[in-house]
Amino acid sequence: MIKHTHHEMDVDKPGKDSYELRKAGAHQTIVASNKRWALMTETPENDALSLPYLVSRMDSSSIDIVLVEGFKNEKIDKIILFREQAGHNFSDVVIDSSVIAIACDCQLPIDLLQLPLNSPATIALFIMEWLRQQQI
Repeated sequence: MIKHTHHEMDVDKPGKDSYELRKAGAHQTIVASNKRWALMTETPENDALSLPYLVSRMDSSSIDIVLVEGFKNEKIDKIILFREQAGHNFSDVVIDSSVIAIACDCQLPIDLLQLPLNSPATIALFIMEWLRQQQI
């Protein structure tokens, strides 16, 4: 899973050694245990990182699929998530040729496959079938 955010974010906690080392100037910090590890890299002077670069940082031997949240302008196949109950306006949604479906909490006036947003199992089945068809 790769998630993009437009906000300043921090996955570490003030007071922890890894946080303090990073704030003291360490450009890369790895936090590791027997169950997981995480690499934090400081990039304040870099341009925005590209999705292909971020995917290349993942261990491809241990993944089947990369789910991406954000990166709306990337030319990758995508499912748009739309929540009318959250007060969003459908006229603000950009539908381009990369959109393969829309997961929503309402019926939308669009000729595009609509998936029930509150049914993750249905969405997962759609993704699995879509992936199978891409391999044919």
